[in-house]
Amino acid sequence: MSSLSAGILITNGVSVLLARRNNSLNTFPGYWSPFAGAVEEGETPKEAAIRELFEESKILPDGKLSLIKKVSRASDSDFYLYLLTVKGKIPYPVLDFEHTEWGIFQIDSIDVTPTPMDPHVVSAIKSIQKNPKP
Repeated sequence: MSSLSAGILITNGVSVLLARRNNSLNTFPGYWSPFAGAVEEGETPKEAAIRELFEESKILPDGKLSLIKKVSRASDSDFYLYLLTVKGKIPYPVLDFEHTEWGIFQIDSIDVTPTPMDPHVVSAIKSIQKNPKP
């Protein structure tokens, strides 16, 4: 059976907002990631990404979301990553139990810090610099 998940990467074009997943979680425990989660029945990946962002950070996206990466994993699950570009300051999240800390990281050093991070997320973040979205 296949599963879907989706998330939103928030950037101002120079930096990105990431959160460290709680070590007690089953998927990517302790990893730094965008806010993301499972697509529920009746939801599109984009709707799930918006819901998960709000549930996990209390941030409501204000602006256009664009799909920047779809990852198909060997475990028969697909991950949809959307991009939200904000002008100026990246909003600060209010974390739920799924995350232990958050940070704003420079895109040009994302392959160095923070760690650990899924390599698919790293490549998606690095692609922002090459192809900035309006």
